Amino acid sequence: LDMATSAIPLNRVHLRRDTNTPLPPEVAVGDDGVATTDPHVATGLIPVGGLGYGYKGAGLAMMVEILCASLTGMAHGHRMTKFTGPGEPVHIGHFFLLLKPQAFAAGGYQDSLAAILSDLRAQPAQAGQEVMAPGDPEKREAAERERLGVPLDRRTWERLTAFADIVGVVVPEASVDGGQADA
Repeated sequence: LDMATSAIPLNRVHLRRDTNTPLPPEVAVGDDGVATTDPHVATGLIPVGGLGYGYKGAGLAMMVEILCASLTGMAHGHRMTKFTGPGEPVHIGHFFLLLKPQAFAAGGYQDSLAAILSDLRAQPAQAGQEVMAPGDPEKREAAERERLGVPLDRRTWERLTAFADIVGVVVPEASVDGGQADA
């Protein structure tokens, strides 16, 4: 399960900052704790559940912190080293759980999973939308990027090419369109 316990993942704030694009409302806060749509002001993320029900998401976030930080001896939350650049260890913890389904359910595990996904996708959707299961958007995006290439904002492209120069990697040709570089 690859997920964020915040309303949006941190990398989306960085992307919006690099492209000078406002954040959606009520996903981030500034140093003053007030919600902001300015990615340059955002210093904290609001938990899943949003401003009104974030305490529900905060419970999930705390569980993840306990599993990934407390159990691994790593720093948690604001105590973590910032992701500032190469050569600086972040000291981030990870938690992996492996289960043997047969130890819990004698049989039918795969059928149960298929039924859960089928039932989820059969739920009514908003007009013009579809109900998606975890992983569906990523699969769709992977297929789109395979077909069209990977869009990068100009600042990310410049950082990648600068790093490639440092490590001696030849940068492939890219098309640049409207501030985006497709590599």
